[in-house]
Amino acid sequence: MIGVLLMALVSVAGLSGCSSAPQATLGAKVPDAVTATGDVERFDLAKVAHVEGDVSAGAAYTLNFTKVLGTLTVAPKTLEASTLELTIDTTSAESSWQLVADVAKEEFLHTVEFPEARFVSRALRKRAVGGFMLFGDLTLLGKTVSVSVPMTIDLVKCTVTAKTEFAINRRKFGAISPGGLDAVVSDDVVIRISAVLPRKREGCPAGSAP
Repeated sequence: MIGVLLMALVSVAGLSGCSSAPQATLGAKVPDAVTATGDVERFDLAKVAHVEGDVSAGAAYTLNFTKVLGTLTVAPKTLEASTLELTIDTTSAESSWQLVADVAKEEFLHTVEFPEARFVSRALRKRAVGGFMLFGDLTLLGKTVSVSVPMTIDLVKCTVTAKTEFAINRRKFGAISPGGLDAVVSDDVVIRISAVLPRKREGCPAGSAP
């Protein structure tokens, strides 16, 4: 019923793209992890990490996942030793038009069977063009795929900001609707993960990050 209703509301023709986000590399060869030198800072990502997905079905829509758990570890002297681990409650998807989130959960994410998605990093490397390349395992709809995606880590005195934005082909992970709705949703989905976190350092107020 939801699928039929959404099909009546979207335009099949002229689907717009989500973004020019770089495509994640699937099955990438993972380099050896770097060993941290010096102190390592550990951050709890619950309630502070932002995870979004952009989809296109006649227009662009953003899904916001409100329940996220995980940790970010940062080695200030050896940033390539930093790690990221996330568990996303896919049932928590919301949208400015909630019908879109409901359809995504029922028709594509199949959240009754797969209520969680996960990302676990395995290595981090500096890029020649700036920032880093993050290597890890992405688990979506029960399927785990090795991916590499761009990432930035900005370290200042009182905060650390971590961001990644990339596109994946939903079909590679089995995010396929069993009904006619599948034809009106773009194959590429843009995923954004970001967090601004307060560092526990002398001279920095507690909770200084937004």
